Amino acid sequence: MNVEHVRLNNTEAVDALKDKKVDTLFSIPSKRMEDKSSESVPSGEHFAIRRAAVDYSTPVQTELEVVKMYVRALAKVKSFNTHSYGELLKLAQP
Repeated sequence: MNVEHVRLNNTEAVDALKDKKVDTLFSIPSKRMEDKSSESVPSGEHFAIRRAAVDYSTPVQTELEVVKMYVRALAKVKSFNTHSYGELLKLAQP
């Protein structure tokens, strides 16, 4: 399994999501006040990146505890596939 940590600026991150270069987005805001203010307004950097992930059907994890569980689960498998809810519905149909 290849897991790569990449730090991108806002524009680069949105472009990577648009170009389907990202399988899953981990966006954990810090507890600093300047980050909190950007979380609640649509013009905030974290908001724009998470919004792009949703727009381009990329799974997003924003809670640190969930990300920790996700990473522990990934460590136990060799590979896996992710599907959107719509894709799962299509797969379930006979």
